[in-house]
Amino acid sequence: MSTPQTPPGPGWWLASDGRWYPPQQATPPPPPMPPAPQPSKGGKGCLITLAIVGAVLLVVVVLIAVAVWKFASAVKDVADGVTVGDVECPTAETVSDIVGYDVDLAVSGSIVVASGCSYTGNGEGAGVAIVSGAGLISDEVLAELASAAQANGAEVTSIEAGDDGVAFGSPNRSEAATKDGGHIVEVDIFSEGTNPIGNKRDEAVEILELYLDLND
Repeated sequence: MSTPQTPPGPGWWLASDGRWYPPQQATPPPPPMPPAPQPSKGGKGCLITLAIVGAVLLVVVVLIAVAVWKFASAVKDVADGVTVGDVECPTAETVSDIVGYDVDLAVSGSIVVASGCSYTGNGEGAGVAIVSGAGLISDEVLAELASAAQANGAEVTSIEAGDDGVAFGSPNRSEAATKDGGHIVEVDIFSEGTNPIGNKRDEAVEILELYLDLND
């Protein structure tokens, strides 16, 4: 049905929908809303995405490095003569003389971002672990050293070896660590049995300095 060209009566008006409306209807129906503008695809979104991906990758690398560090620190299985990399370790005789306990070289070598040497007293006396890791985990290693000192009722003190070197000593565990040439190196002397081995702080520092000289 077509809309008449003339109003049905006085005051009637023609709306945008092509229909006549009486005078008492004050306003016409609202026009349809225009479609919402589409967001522009600029380079900013790509940069944000790249930043997020980069941050995630950095976190993953740090977590892997810390995990490998802890794995290398925990190696205790005896395997004399095993060499995984090019790490030069102090001899078992030298380490034995320093700590005052007979130890055997258990493991030496490199594993991804961590390397080092592990000595064992075969369940008696003292064990010694030397671990060198990538500098990106320095803060985590130093924080763990501080936690270990607190757990053993010891105080962390500064040492001259390397950069930002620290150490502590207690009857059952003594550690020394320092930053050196983009790496973090830690020496841990610990009791392998139930008997205390005495404060070995100075011995840990001496072994740390010896390892740095050998691998300079």
